[in-house]
Amino acid sequence: MKNLEHLFPSMPSYRGYWHSILLEPIIGSGEKITVIIVAVGNDSAFKIHKTLNSDVLKCLYGNNAYKIENIIHFLAESIQNELTSRGHLESWESPFQGVELRDKSDAASANLDGILNQGILFSSSFAKASLNHAKKSPKKQKWANNIINQVKTHPVLKSFINKKILVNDVKIKYHFLTEKYVANFGQLSVEKNDVAEKIYDLEILKKINSEKDNYEIIIETSNCLPKHIQLFKDIASDNGIGVIETTHEKENEIIHYLLQKVA
Repeated sequence: MKNLEHLFPSMPSYRGYWHSILLEPIIGSGEKITVIIVAVGNDSAFKIHKTLNSDVLKCLYGNNAYKIENIIHFLAESIQNELTSRGHLESWESPFQGVELRDKSDAASANLDGILNQGILFSSSFAKASLNHAKKSPKKQKWANNIINQVKTHPVLKSFINKKILVNDVKIKYHFLTEKYVANFGQLSVEKNDVAEKIYDLEILKKINSEKDNYEIIIETSNCLPKHIQLFKDIASDNGIGVIETTHEKENEIIHYLLQKVA
């Protein structure tokens, strides 16, 4: 058995846990969103991540965004004070109504950032989307750009590509937009993941414009584990977003699929 040890990955050496903090923006509505992720290591180190940046808040709440942002700021400050003085959040009480501290989730990773990222990944699509917006790069958009460039050359489809919609003074771009159908393209793999942010953009449009029949995310999954694909399928499904899987080898089929949507 000793000779087989090298076949199995070693367990991550850094251990700790994470909390998610949920806010009910309209008290009594029952609608809650994850606004903060807190990661705490067994060495007492901690990190606090506000999941919704200013642009995201403006899209969701328009002129009231600054109020929500101020609440989140004070929540983060209160949590930091509690962790600094006590080292945990077991007895922490929110300074505001409509705030929920979820039970801690034990985790292991290479470092505290890894534990924080686990919390972000498993808490909500909004949280994941916010992180991805911050990390967005042209390299991550390569597959989507290839599809967009192909669609741009098609005489029937080119007029529906990269359409922007103004949402509370913020312009959001959608990869393919018709009167009744909207789709974004994303790539899901070990190195690249821009799917969550694209799902999130579709969520925003669905929330403000229910006239369209179909909202879909078309994802390239050549180098992705099935469990990761299922995770994003669940996120999309929970928000009424359809998921279409494809691979590099089937890129031409996307053109035919989109043609059916405009027929």
